[in-house]
Amino acid sequence: MSEWFTQLGYKGQLATWVVASFLLYTLASQLAWQYRYPGRDDVLGRLVDRLRGQPFIPWAEQAIRLVYYLGIPFLAAINGLLGADLLGISGTDWVEGQSIQGFLWEDWTRGVGLAAAGAIALGGLWSLGRWLSRRTGIRPVTLWSFTPRWQQLLDVLYYQIHWAFYRSGPILWTGDLYWGVFAGLALILVEVTLNPAFWWSIQAPETAGAPLFQPSLAGFSTLLFLATQNLWLSIAAHAALTLLLTQKAPVPYDEGSPL
Repeated sequence: MSEWFTQLGYKGQLATWVVASFLLYTLASQLAWQYRYPGRDDVLGRLVDRLRGQPFIPWAEQAIRLVYYLGIPFLAAINGLLGADLLGISGTDWVEGQSIQGFLWEDWTRGVGLAAAGAIALGGLWSLGRWLSRRTGIRPVTLWSFTPRWQQLLDVLYYQIHWAFYRSGPILWTGDLYWGVFAGLALILVEVTLNPAFWWSIQAPETAGAPLFQPSLAGFSTLLFLATQNLWLSIAAHAALTLLLTQKAPVPYDEGSPL
């Protein structure tokens, strides 16, 4: 098995990691949807019912998310399959006194401007959509948050690393930044649409905000990365938009909900 994996070469090995990540997410989302309510009369259903409400479950969930979103890219990186520059964590211009994290001062200045302009445009579009909805008597889509702020910021980091990981594979395979980032975006969107909770959530304005907001942020991050190759800017812009546009939900989170 190890010899076979080695023979794949670094591009094939990275493809294996990306495909494994994609399949794990898809399988987990399908199982979470099937077992979202208690009472399933099968072995797994009875096990899930016994685990519901256990005090360690929130901690276990956080540990699983940490391993999935950060652990898989980290393992791929330490095996030499992708570098920090491919993810956008560092640049290639390491000039003493003239760069930060491998990005020149002028790159940071230009990047911050692009990130700010893009964030303002995206935030403006969401605000405009809500205003037009109210003007026409349609219930506006609201970005409700069922989690505390620290969890939202942690999710920003998770999503951005996850999306950068999915971009890195196609960039490496195609040898082309432009086609690579959009192939990565396509993979992200396919992953989102294969989650049954996504289709359930977008049926009503009260629950459609978050599932529609994340793909739009993925698209925004793709364009920003294409222009700057700087993941830190995407993280900062994503965090700012999340904190500014999301609202605390007026009702507690329902554990039976697929959100």
